[in-house]
Amino acid sequence: IDTYKEWERIDSAGFSVPNRPSVSFPVTGVDTNANGQVVGGDLGLVYAPEDSIRLFESFDSDAAVQSSRITAYVERTQLFQKNGNDFFLNLGLRTHYWTFNNQNVISPRASFSWKPDWKRDMVWRFSSGFYYQPAFYREMRDLNGGLNENIKAQQSIHFVLGNDYQLTIWNRPFKMVTEVYYKILDNLIPYDLDNVRIRYRAINNSRGYATGLDYRINGEFVQGVDSWLSMSVLSIQEDIEGDGAGYLPRPTDQRFNAKIFFQDYLPRDPTFRVSLTLIYGTGLPFGPPQAEPKDRNYRLPSYFRSDIGFSKVLKAEGKTYKSKFLNQFKSLWVGLEVFNLLARNNTVSYLWVKDISTAREYAVPNYLTGRLLNIKLVAKL
Repeated sequence: IDTYKEWERIDSAGFSVPNRPSVSFPVTGVDTNANGQVVGGDLGLVYAPEDSIRLFESFDSDAAVQSSRITAYVERTQLFQKNGNDFFLNLGLRTHYWTFNNQNVISPRASFSWKPDWKRDMVWRFSSGFYYQPAFYREMRDLNGGLNENIKAQQSIHFVLGNDYQLTIWNRPFKMVTEVYYKILDNLIPYDLDNVRIRYRAINNSRGYATGLDYRINGEFVQGVDSWLSMSVLSIQEDIEGDGAGYLPRPTDQRFNAKIFFQDYLPRDPTFRVSLTLIYGTGLPFGPPQAEPKDRNYRLPSYFRSDIGFSKVLKAEGKTYKSKFLNQFKSLWVGLEVFNLLARNNTVSYLWVKDISTAREYAVPNYLTGRLLNIKLVAKL
């Protein structure tokens, strides 16, 4: 059972939007004329605001959902070799039925891998298939609190080409993973971001596509410990039926992001380690609340965060120490982490303040958590 109550009131210095209605009543009293004589008379009508609260908008609804789902899948895997080349084929079929909207979806999918007989240790991969995401509750509840019983599962057709390359650099093992993808999206449910809340429109009136490139390399940049670097380039667009705006960026359209995780240790004491994490991402699209997607032509400032961590192994697994206390544990280590080391103000959303006199809206940024200190003790008995 879901009870949905939401309201918004806009007021400033006693004035509300919309204006509160006024009531009038006659008032009689006394007055004096030019000669100072007291005269009676009707002072006319006095207007006063009605003692009530007028809301800018409000929603009130109750709903209950009881449904069942039936899922099934079959899978076939085949591995074979030819002329020193290894081939791997995986075929699958998945079905899903939901009693809420009486929709049954069938998802065929396949993946093919080829490990050529080359000196370089490399694997090529290609996969494709249909993927369906049945709506969860908030996706089928519209902005007024009503439920769309005809909501359909969102559909995606994937085409992914990838490469896994294991190599040796500085006599140490490394692995590079690269993927290029294109996804055809249909029956999408448009949504908006209001502050930090996602508001779905509960209707399948959008289509789109997503395309991008992912790259990751991990290995022993410092001998004995793993570090990694990843980068992604992405574009995700949608075309909402009837708005006449064509393809526009979805709220998740982050064009570029990169992450670095680097570890090192003291040469004379490998049990003491230091890690550094750097994260960067371009801003997401946004716009004023209650605005059409075509007006979502602003972008948040770029996101950047740096974290640093220190750890010390007090008891390594499989080793015996002189201390009886430490020998009670299989392993024991303590760590200190500083998140957002530079205390950067990363904007997560905006609070929109309305100016009644000019009907303009002003965006006030909401920031994510600043610098945060975390201490942890991990024991394995």
